[in-house]
Amino acid sequence: MFDMFVHAPVLLQEVIAALDLRDGLRIVDGTLGCGGHARSLITLVMPHGMFLGIERDEVLYAQTSRALHEEFRRLSERIVCVHGTYADVCTHARDCGLDRIDRAIVDLGFSSWHLEASGRGFSFQKDEALDMRYDTRQSLTAAAVVNGTDKKNLTLILRNFGEERYAARIADAIIRARRRQRILTTGRLAAIVADAVPRRARGKNINPATRTFQALRICVNAELDHVDEFLARIPACMQTGGRVAAISFHSLEDRRVKRAFAALVKEKRARLITKKPIVPAAREIAQNPRSRSAKLRVIEFI
Repeated sequence: MFDMFVHAPVLLQEVIAALDLRDGLRIVDGTLGCGGHARSLITLVMPHGMFLGIERDEVLYAQTSRALHEEFRRLSERIVCVHGTYADVCTHARDCGLDRIDRAIVDLGFSSWHLEASGRGFSFQKDEALDMRYDTRQSLTAAAVVNGTDKKNLTLILRNFGEERYAARIADAIIRARRRQRILTTGRLAAIVADAVPRRARGKNINPATRTFQALRICVNAELDHVDEFLARIPACMQTGGRVAAISFHSLEDRRVKRAFAALVKEKRARLITKKPIVPAAREIAQNPRSRSAKLRVIEFI
């Protein structure tokens, strides 16, 4: 059984050091998740600081918000959690009475809980309904994309969001399979993708469906749009001397963070705290293999 409150947050000690946390700071965790980073952040900025946690998934929001308020009961009035997206970070901050933010972090990877316990079809290792929504209030699902997108656009989704070399072959296989019967489960989709990828091209350490599932998840949740909106908006609500940390897990995210931070530096609005991205040490990767692709970048506003 998945325990959502014992999982390891990625690059935790590196985040703490780079953000230079201390009592009294106003901090925003834009991807609250299971609260892995939040617990340490709250501890370090209290008892006089303020914490705002933003979570897009209604289940994680409800459970993590409740857990944090129970754990930090005496500080409850200084801890605010909202159900929403980090793309609206400044709006959420203002609504909570934060006119300026001292520290902000976004962990752009999706939670282990989504893979292991959500039941929404994020993993090709389980046979579940093709859903992949973080926020189930939205109508678009992975099944809708797989069964309702024409070959040209499906190819573009797989190529642009999954960086899939065999995007056209996989799209063609999906189109042919869905003519026989709608594709409604992760198991069937993973099998279709595996058959479409040439055997010689299958890596030893990566499932052939990995990039397809990534592409569909990004598409369904408009993840890159949310990243772009966050990066465009966060400067407007940061305090002078404020720091922003972003943890990315694939090149599509990291390129956006790198370019946005570089633009702020060029405009003399910020300086880099991390000249090069910080990556997990071998020990962390051994303990948490999913951390292996993580990259941490941090800037400070001037």
